[in-house]
Amino acid sequence: MAVVKTRKSLSVCNAEGFAVSSFSQADAPQRCLSAYRASETPLADSRLFQKRQSEGKADSMVALVACSSRQKDIVEDIDVQASGRGSRSLESLRRKRLRRNKKKREAIKMMSKSERKTKYSSRAKKEVESEILAKTEKRHSELKERCIKYQTRYEKEKEKKLKSYRVTKSIERKNLKDISHKGAILGKGVFGVCKKMLYRGITVAVKTFQDNVKLDLVKWEADVLNLFDHPGLPLVFGASLEVKPYQLVLQFHGIDGKCVTFNKAIQSGVGDRLDWVSIFKETAEALYFMHKKGFLHNDLKSDNIVLSEENNAIHPVIIDFGKCRSLSNPKRYSLTAKEQKKYKEYHRHIAPEVVKGTHSQSFKSDIYSYGYLLSQMSKLISKTFDDVIADISIACVRTDPDQRPTLTEIVIKLNYNV
Repeated sequence: MAVVKTRKSLSVCNAEGFAVSSFSQADAPQRCLSAYRASETPLADSRLFQKRQSEGKADSMVALVACSSRQKDIVEDIDVQASGRGSRSLESLRRKRLRRNKKKREAIKMMSKSERKTKYSSRAKKEVESEILAKTEKRHSELKERCIKYQTRYEKEKEKKLKSYRVTKSIERKNLKDISHKGAILGKGVFGVCKKMLYRGITVAVKTFQDNVKLDLVKWEADVLNLFDHPGLPLVFGASLEVKPYQLVLQFHGIDGKCVTFNKAIQSGVGDRLDWVSIFKETAEALYFMHKKGFLHNDLKSDNIVLSEENNAIHPVIIDFGKCRSLSNPKRYSLTAKEQKKYKEYHRHIAPEVVKGTHSQSFKSDIYSYGYLLSQMSKLISKTFDDVIADISIACVRTDPDQRPTLTEIVIKLNYNV
């Protein structure tokens, strides 16, 4: 005989597993005890039930003792689901469970070792992946918040700096007159076009920006140039910022009315009569003046230095400050391997640590560009130089930025050779 728990009642079953009586769970202790006494249950089993009754566990038992005059079976943890026609027998439930376990064991045996490992390790793998995904999403949200925070702070600092700079003079466009000849266009680039024009009878270089260039960038370049007062850096007359395209009006620098860069000087033959050591020294002094003011050029090359004739003497002038940055806010590149390779092909004058992204732009990266300029110009110029030019260029293009000389050391070395 056995007592089996259903959803709302307890059923007393005989040895064959058929229900002979049922009662509510509230009457379980007394009814179960009377059922045991009516059967041929050994005294030990009755005492076991009385003990569990005294402990308050008789009404919480899922299944109790099944016994007869010849045999005794203890069945535990069988939860019988009540159906519309009555309770299922213990034997049928037991057989069903055995069949289910047998099928499961056979299915596992049929699986290969790799399939078994994959199936039973997939759950743990999914849990780990979901945990990693949750952490990654949390980290991304935190980084996004930090980026927004720093971007806002950077914009405020930039706006504050721009306000602290001297306001560039506003130029009326009606005062700018075109010069119609072949040498009017001085250069073209990503920024736009640079043309030679007349401003109130003075020959000037007008830098006209493309329509997609933001006003802040034009104003930044104009205000930064307005801070410099050095013969090796361009003089700013003003800017036209009311309507697009924005224009920046600079002093024109050239020889015999023509814009002559370092490369053009070599190609035209003008470079044969120049004192290049003195020109290199003055270029280093102009770059040092920029650094002293706390700014980086970041694009020093032969096409961005023009020669200017003043009082029968030729002097270099550094131009194109589109990539100029404050030392307190240098740029740090983040390029892929493919982008780095392409960037090195077109911009060999940029320091390798800047292209790789291991270092931000700095004084040392400008010095690398200066050293690369010396090495390229010494190859193009027909006259031979002293070993000091070669030594300086080799020292400036060292891979380790800390091993490169300072501009002060470069100027001192060049002074001995002028």
